[in-house]
Amino acid sequence: MSLLRRFLRLIRAWLDSLLGRMEDELKLLDQTLEDMHRQFEDARRHVVEAMVDEKKLRKAYESELQQVQEWEQRAIVALRSGDEDLARQALIRKKEHERYASELEAHWQRQKEATERLRQNLKRLSDRIEEAHRKRVVLIARHRRAEAQEALREAMSRTAEVSALREFERIEERISEMEAEAEARVEAEFADELLEERFRELEIAAQEAAVEQELQELKARLAGEVAVTEGTARTVEATSDAPETQIEVEGTGRDTTAEERKPTQSIELSEQQ
Repeated sequence: MSLLRRFLRLIRAWLDSLLGRMEDELKLLDQTLEDMHRQFEDARRHVVEAMVDEKKLRKAYESELQQVQEWEQRAIVALRSGDEDLARQALIRKKEHERYASELEAHWQRQKEATERLRQNLKRLSDRIEEAHRKRVVLIARHRRAEAQEALREAMSRTAEVSALREFERIEERISEMEAEAEARVEAEFADELLEERFRELEIAAQEAAVEQELQELKARLAGEVAVTEGTARTVEATSDAPETQIEVEGTGRDTTAEERKPTQSIELSEQQ
């Protein structure tokens, strides 16, 4: 019997050590949460800086597009004034700004994509911090429940006479429950992480597809606007430079337009009839 009691005391000591390890795990979780919060603040600062750079590149790109339009208008004004050399110089400047705009657009798009990735990573980190807080609450509740159960068990063991065999069976059941609970917790957490990762991958893929589609639509609209503007300019130039058709009237020694000739042709047809 003394040997069995010594074994029971060893079991109690093992349970106490489990509670102590749980307290250590809570402290480690608190430290991890503190580190995650610091990482989140650093990541958020980098995201803000990336967003500022992205806005600067976008404004620079829009400014170059404005310069392209202005130099094109100057070329049109120069042509209307009959100064082709000045119009040619204006078009050269327009081409330079078009090249700068193309380069800035490429940098802007890359910065925009990088900023979006940073924002997604920041959101993912925020979600993990929230999940860690929820797990901390659960662990604290379980720790308190285990402490309460242990205290209740100790009180009952002091106030009631329990046979050594029953005590051994109860401890064995407790150990089995703790093992089953630990295995179930590991399996559940692993399955949840896999499921959440798959959904995050689907969300990221859908978001990237939507961004790419919107980018293609925006590029198509910009290309259409440029084509319409250039087509309108060519139509106006062709209309203003078209010579008026003149027809020389026989026997009169003067030139008339096609509209002035129509009545004469009608009279000649009447006389022939």
